[in-house]
Amino acid sequence: MDRTTKVFGAITVLVAVLAFRLGGWDLVVAGIKRGLGTLFSVAVLVMAAYAAAGLAGVLISHESIKNYLGREAGWRGLMIGMLAGAITPGGPYVYYPIARAISTAGVGFATVFTYLTSKAIWDLSRLPMELAILGVNITLVRWAVTFFIPPVMAYIASRLARQLEPFMPAGGEG
Repeated sequence: MDRTTKVFGAITVLVAVLAFRLGGWDLVVAGIKRGLGTLFSVAVLVMAAYAAAGLAGVLISHESIKNYLGREAGWRGLMIGMLAGAITPGGPYVYYPIARAISTAGVGFATVFTYLTSKAIWDLSRLPMELAILGVNITLVRWAVTFFIPPVMAYIASRLARQLEPFMPAGGEG
């Protein structure tokens, strides 16, 4: 059992004890049912994300991955990673499995890092909500201030990847 599992297990026990003290077994069971409902809805999404990433991995040749997204691709690969991050819909249950799958398929460290950075900063799927809730002014200022972060981070990641290359496992994982 790894440390993360132990921490989440301890948190679960503490919250269950608190629920029991506040509402008895009925509240504990209601919380567990709600959690299982979330698990089942997220499980379908996670399975679909892994399946899509796996299918892409068998449809796209290793040579194409290396040429367009590997370390040898240079800025072209980093730009593709930025664009892919910006247009990938969904939350971490979608894009982390994709990042893992492309990493194991041979996509370079810097491109995977750039994909994740771009997803966090340029996420176009949340743009309509951002505009609706925060308005045009705040949205434009946020985009203006953060627009150059993914390219700068891509540059730093590519430089760092070259320095760390002797320590990184073969096959794109790292």
